[in-house]
Amino acid sequence: MVAGAGIPRARHVWLHGRLDARDLQLPPPGGTGPRPFATREQRARPRGRGRVRRDPRRSHPAVLRQPEPVTGPGLDQQGDVRGTVPPSRGGRRRRQGRAATSVAGTRAHRSAQRGGQGVSDGAGDRQLALRSPHAAVPQLDEGHAVVPAATLRTLLLRALVGVDGADGRRIARLYRGAARARRYVPHPPAQLPQARALPTAGRGRVTQTVLVLRFSALGDVVLTTPAIGALRQAWPEARIVYAIKERLAHLVEHNPDVDDVIALRDGEGPLSYARRLRAVQPTVVLDLHAKIRSRILRALLPGVRKVVWHKRDFRDTLPVKLALRPYHASMLFADRYHAAVEELVGRPLPKGKLQYFLGPEDLAVADGVLRKAGLDPSLPLVGLSPGANWATKRWPAERFAGLARRALERGLQVAVQGSVAEAQLAQTVVRGAPGAVDLSGKLDLRGLGGFIARCTAFVANDSGPTHMARALGVPTLAFFGSTDPTMFDFHGHEVLFAKVPCAPCSFFGRRRCPRGHFRCMLDLGEERAWAALLPLLSAGRLPLLSA
Repeated sequence: MVAGAGIPRARHVWLHGRLDARDLQLPPPGGTGPRPFATREQRARPRGRGRVRRDPRRSHPAVLRQPEPVTGPGLDQQGDVRGTVPPSRGGRRRRQGRAATSVAGTRAHRSAQRGGQGVSDGAGDRQLALRSPHAAVPQLDEGHAVVPAATLRTLLLRALVGVDGADGRRIARLYRGAARARRYVPHPPAQLPQARALPTAGRGRVTQTVLVLRFSALGDVVLTTPAIGALRQAWPEARIVYAIKERLAHLVEHNPDVDDVIALRDGEGPLSYARRLRAVQPTVVLDLHAKIRSRILRALLPGVRKVVWHKRDFRDTLPVKLALRPYHASMLFADRYHAAVEELVGRPLPKGKLQYFLGPEDLAVADGVLRKAGLDPSLPLVGLSPGANWATKRWPAERFAGLARRALERGLQVAVQGSVAEAQLAQTVVRGAPGAVDLSGKLDLRGLGGFIARCTAFVANDSGPTHMARALGVPTLAFFGSTDPTMFDFHGHEVLFAKVPCAPCSFFGRRRCPRGHFRCMLDLGEERAWAALLPLLSAGRLPLLSA
């Protein structure tokens, strides 16, 4: 499909200021400018709007035109349309057809080169319905006229050819993905490439559609990458769809092993989200979350095979939560994800690599923040992250300040990273180490990855940024207190753990020390930490770790 191919003039479409920018509507009869839609005009079928559109044989909604091929279109297992897309014939259509080309890389393109002939089917040419399923009103008569040539590149459509019933005059339409009928292509034309509404198929025949569930948190999502990589190696032609919270979607959007990301919006209910998940027609669900939300979603996806990861042995759960004994992991955290993939595939698999994939703008975003703070991204930089979700996972901020002073004395730049909620910790470090820069609350998820990638070495507690740094190969010094460092692979990096008898006392951390002494962190001195950090400053980038 190419911009402007066989499409009417632009007089049919307007944007209404009171509606969302995605919602397109027709001008009033015989007039100019937009007008509100009456309720009867929002009906989805032509017969329900007989007095609105008097020609019942016109398609609904009025959309892009594509000639109907003689051989008829087909749909391969990947969801790509195959069939001929010949140039339009006659009069005005011939002039428009000169600009039309077919979808690159498909059988449609090859058939068009052979000069396939078009034939009418019911109401006429095939229609490509362009409509957001999240429009502010139930159904609009879009009347699309022109797809902007500057914004719509040649795209390979993944679509399902659906033919409406008698009420729709049997008009064939292309529907998004392998979605069921009446699911139109989302987003306005200018946003189609950016929103991946019509994604390019880069793989062969799809044999499986694997829906991966992992919604949070930052570190846990990063730790799934080795398992996803192993799954891709085992099933190279599978379609892997990742379900994740919208605020964390950037973590997996640029992973080449992930084909699609379905982001859970803030406030979105399970029924609405399950409908969007069902639209991708998964053949198997790989639940790497295993909490209430994913259990509900699994129940709302009946008839689909499910594989759930095993978080830990049940005999560990109760005594550790009651602080009756320490917790010692029996295997690496990421290996448990890997075991779930092996159960899914049905055979042992080589382990994938722990790797974080930066977006194209991540480094530029971070560089802009660093320069604004007076730092040079090209010079050696030590990154500090004194925060963590739980109090028992935080090494004292005053000791982070001591490390910062030592690094500044050696001529290194020092920047302190953290969320808005962790700003007080960052300010404590900066006050104790004049010359260090406070970046708390200034880095979004893109900037965080870019910032860590710029660091010569990174110092943090057991937290999400720690795992991101390891996944980027940045030499990392991590402090562990109430959690078990043997859950993770720190080969080549440095980890400090006091090994007091009562530690590790929890799986994820606590609000306070259950014994009141907090020795697991207080026994880790500044001198010991500096001795561990010093060799990392000259280590350079480290090899990627396995699961």
